[in-house]
Parts: sequence; structure tokens; C-alpha cells
Amino acid sequence: MHKIHKLLLFIALSSTACNNAGDSSASDNPGADSSQAVTVPVTRESLAGCYSQIYERDTSSLHIKLASDSLTGDLVYKIFEKDRNDGMFKGDLSNDVLSGWYYFKSEGVMSVRQVLWKISNGQLWPAMGEMKIRNDTMIFTDPASLKFDDTHPFVKVNCAE
Repeated sequence: MHKIHKLLLFIALSSTACNNAGDSSASDNPGADSSQAVTVPVTRESLAGCYSQIYERDTSSLHIKLASDSLTGDLVYKIFEKDRNDGMFKGDLSNDVLSGWYYFKSEGVMSVRQVLWKISNGQLWPAMGEMKIRNDTMIFTDPASLKFDDTHPFVKVNCAE
């Protein structure tokens, strides 16, 4: 009988843990120290999906798909009262940084821009830094000095069908 109680307790705890995966936040445990948070290794497979960033009236979305040799997907920036940038992302994952190239059309012109996101707690934090144009491509001038937006991440959302 004692073994059955342990088994039932284990099943109950396991199902509770599975149902709450990814739902924890600072508001659930206001006293939690984020430096003690358990980090799960980021994989290409875990990155696949849809992400959204909303800041005031600006919205951005990224749909990451697995390709054989890289990560690809649609990337859209809708900046309020500006032209919409609608294009394709192609890049890869190295440690906790998603980096690659954004191929997009704006004002009828095709452009290429380097993009990077630091991955933390399942969110994508965009890189910011000085850029320069080389040939027809915008690149970061000094990748070592990049800062990551710590207030407006891309968060994973359900993909719209």
C-alpha cells in the first residue's frame, strides 16, 4: 500500500510539473531571485515557433522554422507611421545567441541587415548597436560592443494558421 501512495504522489507531481512548464513568471513568485533561475539549454528545435514583440504602437513578429543547415523564417517589423518591413530571416544558433540576416523589402527596395538576439528564459532580446553599410548590406560595426534590449523582448506566441 505504501508503494501505491508513493506512485500516486509521483504521478500527481509529474503531471503538475508538465502542466506548468513555461508558465512561471516573476509575478508568480515575487521574492524569487532570477540569478537562481534554472536555465534550459537552447536548441534549434526549441527555438522553432512564432515570436512577437509589441512596444507602444510598434509590432514585430518572427516565425522561426528549422531548415537542414540553418534556421529560417518570416520577419516583419510594423513601425507606427513608418513603412512596414516584411522579409525573411536566415541564420543559426550559437550558444545563447540567434544570429543571421534579414532580407526585406522596404519602400520598394530590397535590403539586407544583420540581426542578432540573445536568448534568455525562452525570450529573444534584440541586439542594438552601431551599424554601417558594406556593399548593399547593413552590418554591426563592432559585434563585441553590442547591447541587448532588456525591456522589449520577442516572446513566444501561438502561430496563427
